[in-house]
Amino acid sequence: MEGGRKWKEVSASELGVWLRIVLYMGVYSSPAVRDYWRHDGLNPTHPICKYMGQTRFEQIKRYFHVSSPDLLKIAPTGRRLWHSKVDLILDQLRKSLQQHRMPSTYISFDECMIRATGRSPDTYNMPSKPIEQGFKFHCLADHGYICDFHPASNKAGPDPVPSTDGLTETGEVVYHLLWKLPSTMYFIVYLDNFNTTAPLLGRLRHDLHMGACGSACPSSAGFPPELKIPKQDVGKYEYHALKVLTVKDSLFGQLVGAHLWFDNVPVTILSTVHDFESQQERLRKRPGKKSTNSKNAQEAFGDLQEKQMMIPLCIDDYNHNIGGVDIADQLLSYYDTQLTSFRTW
Repeated sequence: MEGGRKWKEVSASELGVWLRIVLYMGVYSSPAVRDYWRHDGLNPTHPICKYMGQTRFEQIKRYFHVSSPDLLKIAPTGRRLWHSKVDLILDQLRKSLQQHRMPSTYISFDECMIRATGRSPDTYNMPSKPIEQGFKFHCLADHGYICDFHPASNKAGPDPVPSTDGLTETGEVVYHLLWKLPSTMYFIVYLDNFNTTAPLLGRLRHDLHMGACGSACPSSAGFPPELKIPKQDVGKYEYHALKVLTVKDSLFGQLVGAHLWFDNVPVTILSTVHDFESQQERLRKRPGKKSTNSKNAQEAFGDLQEKQMMIPLCIDDYNHNIGGVDIADQLLSYYDTQLTSFRTW
């Protein structure tokens, strides 16, 4: 019994209708579920009313489970797997993503958020993301299309993957996702400074024959100390000055180009696919006066607010290809499929 109303078994066709209604609610958002069934002249008449009543919808919502409620939520290693109850959907989603589109040469790796506002030790709070709070996934994306993903927990970090010598925990996740791409195609992956290290780029080149480019922290593994600039010396370098060194990764001796470029702030890039001389002309906007290299920037622009300037090709390629996951994050933020439900763990 549910609120004095008799319960009846759910058929496959009825469950399909229920899932479509959930998708509809994500596209057309209302403050409360009951608003979709109101006919008071103040709310629009929604077509979903023809297919299912409010009480039946809420009955199914309350008792809906992807997997058995008593499914084991602890891995053999003792780690708690927050996503175990929805793994059936995640596996099917991953399969569909890879079946319907082959990624292009230029892909990006970054973090993606799935909105979740309930109380959970596994959710993240990331104010810089379009979706600020929710569950985090490490994703491969092709300019907004998610190709593959790997879940992470705020409490325990990313799910374990096969260990890879010389790589950090997140570096192993990058390697694991890229290893599953078709070996018959050539890819170039773009990374942010949280994931980029010379050993990772060298291993991708040696093991997977894959190019990589990413912004890097000067303190990351394999970054040449000669390109580490003290903060007090930043303003001493000419605007758009470029310093480049070639280093060898510590694992396989693969050549990795290290670039230090003085834009509004110093930019450090590691790449295995760019040379030293190649540049690209781009229209640049005059930077603000609060940038760390503002004095030299103001002199370079003079009285102009915009100016055609040459920038390194590795910087230009990075700017155009790193945002693949961010585009997907932004698209996800437009749709609200968050429904209040009862937590069962």
